[in-house]
Amino acid sequence: MIECADCGLNQEQPVLAIGQSAFCRRCDARLARYYPPGYQTSAALSLAALALLVVANVEPFLHFAFHGRQTTAYLWSGIEMLWEAGYEPLAFLVGGTVILVPLFLVSGVLVVSGSLGFEYRPAYLGGLYRWLRKLRSWAMLEVFLLGVLVAVVKLGDLASIGLGIGFYAFVVSSLLMLGSWETLDPKAVWKQVDLSSASRRDGEGRGPLHLLACSVCDLQSSPPPDQSGGLACPRCGEPLHERKPYSVQRALSLLLAAAILYIPANLLPVMKVELLGRSETDTILQGVQALIAGGLWEIAALVFFASFLVPGLKILGLLYLAWTVRHPDPERLVLHTRLYRVIEQVGRWSMIDVFMTAVLVGLVQLGAIATILPGAGAVCFAAVVVLTLYAARAFDPRVLWDAVEEQDA
Repeated sequence: MIECADCGLNQEQPVLAIGQSAFCRRCDARLARYYPPGYQTSAALSLAALALLVVANVEPFLHFAFHGRQTTAYLWSGIEMLWEAGYEPLAFLVGGTVILVPLFLVSGVLVVSGSLGFEYRPAYLGGLYRWLRKLRSWAMLEVFLLGVLVAVVKLGDLASIGLGIGFYAFVVSSLLMLGSWETLDPKAVWKQVDLSSASRRDGEGRGPLHLLACSVCDLQSSPPPDQSGGLACPRCGEPLHERKPYSVQRALSLLLAAAILYIPANLLPVMKVELLGRSETDTILQGVQALIAGGLWEIAALVFFASFLVPGLKILGLLYLAWTVRHPDPERLVLHTRLYRVIEQVGRWSMIDVFMTAVLVGLVQLGAIATILPGAGAVCFAAVVVLTLYAARAFDPRVLWDAVEEQDA
């Protein structure tokens, strides 16, 4: 049996052939996908990705030449400049999503796939894989690459931009890391992870009629309470709940903070540009207008959609879903659940503007000739992105279905 994470329906998982997927019969969410365990392949890809990620951090990433002056930026140069400029939270966010989390992720996948490939199952394997799955969406290498693309295009008409060895290593490392993750079948991994003795005592403490599904590894169990009185998955250690605690309240609190910050995020400058003695500031929309004026309609549309529309639409969409919990609509339940899935998936792409700012700040440092500095709007915008990401995580779409069932009762 498997419980749908989006609507809460408990159903039998069919036997799948290679390449097949199982979908929820009520809300059409994907429940499982089967492909042969590729532990050796995943280990090899993750080892190569780790090596190239190290290269990407030690070799030059981009070169910038303007009026006879040249600078070389490394992957971490923008992070360093943000920190020195007094924008420590922004530096920590960029460094975490581009360097720290990807390093942890690729190293963890190497440990998990390598251990299972050699049929070695240490006690920490379940907890490690749990954190890998929870942090997967915070490794934003592909989003960062789009931010680099926007930055390079933005500077293309003003200066000469060269790509360094670090850039190419970063691109290949991103592809290899994606491959190592996709070849590691979660269902196969969890089956190989040794269950603790508590997980085998199904029904102890709560009874078989009150099984709780783990939101990380999908194990259905009823373990006894721990010393603090809480319940934890006996396989991966994730706290167990019937539904996410105070789901709607937590989501609304985060959305309120995001809505307040959304205003200064669009009114305050995200960067300050000093060029040949002239100084000007750019907000998000002013940056879009500059791209349009330069004939870069496609890039302008990308930035406008990801940096202006998506955060605002996420806030409105989650507010609407929270409203439907109090005013359930049975005929649109599937539509509302799909809306939640879209909101959860697209939110991270709003980091494009944050990454573009980090790249420009690290690359353009030529004193009075050409210098780009971060602005307060970048901090507000990054806070909006993070708050909406957490709001989407806090909201439990199963309460939409619970509300209809309570109404029918």
